[in-house]
Amino acid sequence: MNFNISTLNRPGPIGIGIISAVTAVFIWSSWIVVSRYGAQSPLTIYDMAAIRFGVSGLISLSIVYYYKPWRNLEPFKVFVLAILAGLPYQLLVYQGFKLAPASHAGVFMNGMLPLFTMVLTYIWLANIPQNSQLTGVAMIMVGAFAGLFESSSAIKGAWRGDVLFMLSALLYSGFLVLVKRWNITASQILLCVMLANGLIYVPVWLLFLPTAISETPLPQILLQCLFQGILATLIGLVLVAYAVVKIGAPAVAAIMSGVPALAALLSLLFLNEAIGALGWLSIAILTLGILMIARPDLKSSRI
Repeated sequence: MNFNISTLNRPGPIGIGIISAVTAVFIWSSWIVVSRYGAQSPLTIYDMAAIRFGVSGLISLSIVYYYKPWRNLEPFKVFVLAILAGLPYQLLVYQGFKLAPASHAGVFMNGMLPLFTMVLTYIWLANIPQNSQLTGVAMIMVGAFAGLFESSSAIKGAWRGDVLFMLSALLYSGFLVLVKRWNITASQILLCVMLANGLIYVPVWLLFLPTAISETPLPQILLQCLFQGILATLIGLVLVAYAVVKIGAPAVAAIMSGVPALAALLSLLFLNEAIGALGWLSIAILTLGILMIARPDLKSSRI
């Protein structure tokens, strides 16, 4: 028995790929808001990364030991996946949340994800983009520029967080494409991303890195443990990986286009972080651009 994503490719009335991706939209939108909330607390970015990989690594340990996914996985692939969706990616994200509002993460992290995914899919999988996808790229660039203009005029220094979000999107796009290219199983994801990063990073954090855990209220720590260590890391990541294998990375990116708008709405409701008309226009243009990129892939998918 193997905890393998490809075993869920049986057809259904809706498609497990769509169900997985839509569920991930709600998880990731909520995670954006909770992460921004954590970034405004005494927690350092190193604390948040330790919570993420400490909790998820501990939970992953028994699963990885049972399935032994290292038997069919080269060390090079472990290293690459651990970097792309692991500590470097997370530190970029958490520092971005220190500098920019939650709505910006939806725009610049999730908004740029399909653009980078399309480019990397062309480079690694030789998928030539269609004219509609190139139009989508242009729309995403326009939307991102509008978002940068809105952030520079509304919040001083927020553009630095936006750049960090875009860099994190580039790393995660590489992860998504390689999951498809290498046919990575769910247990291998747990090994490479959660367990490997937890085993290496948590001891380093305990011994050498600045922490404010003792100054942070317990409810805040527990909330971060739930979202960073379980929902977004374990459940969300595996759901996205399932969806990528079933319907393809561009199609997943299309469904994930709902994240920017939903994250902006949740940040308004729970963090009182309102964005202006230009910000909403940016989200609308980005969403249309994402859908333009993924439309050919969606039409060719059999779900």
